[in-house]
Amino acid sequence: GHDNSNYTDISNAISHGLDGVTHFGSAMSTLHRDSNLEKHLGLTETALYNDNLSVELIVDGKHLAQDVVDMVHKFKADDKIIYVSDSLGAAGMPAGEYMLGDTPVVSDGTVSYLKNMTTLAGSVTNLYKELHLALDNGVPLEKALLYVAINPRKYQSLPTEIKVGEKADFVIFDKDGNLKKVVLGGKVITK
Repeated sequence: GHDNSNYTDISNAISHGLDGVTHFGSAMSTLHRDSNLEKHLGLTETALYNDNLSVELIVDGKHLAQDVVDMVHKFKADDKIIYVSDSLGAAGMPAGEYMLGDTPVVSDGTVSYLKNMTTLAGSVTNLYKELHLALDNGVPLEKALLYVAINPRKYQSLPTEIKVGEKADFVIFDKDGNLKKVVLGGKVITK
């Protein structure tokens, strides 16, 4: 996301190792005409079309309408979908005015806007809330956990299994996705 690339740029990036798209749908290039007036794919369409590209979705209920999220789920394999929070420093804080670096922003408790309220500055929603938004929209718990926990680790080449004798960080959910325990460094942390 956040690009102005054309298909030539994107193809070149893919040939040099591009394997994922950040913040799908956020200020991304779309179909465009070249100098010969031929239409070519932008990053939005390429992210959906190319089976090798992972896509990161900010599923906070504001960045992407549910129909966009549903479209991505229809066209991308489950192992290529990653939910990200895009959370700013105001995450978990009450609605109000905050600073994003030197830029004043206004948070409504879900996202932050530039002070003029016409442009999103970022999300303040955490992944636990995104997990529940996904569940509320019919995503099965097993898939939602894949998008929130397993796929991001795989994309970063991090281990996805807990091994005996190693300290582990993980959370335990009930069958409805409610948080039951947090384990950090092998020690149970209470809520």
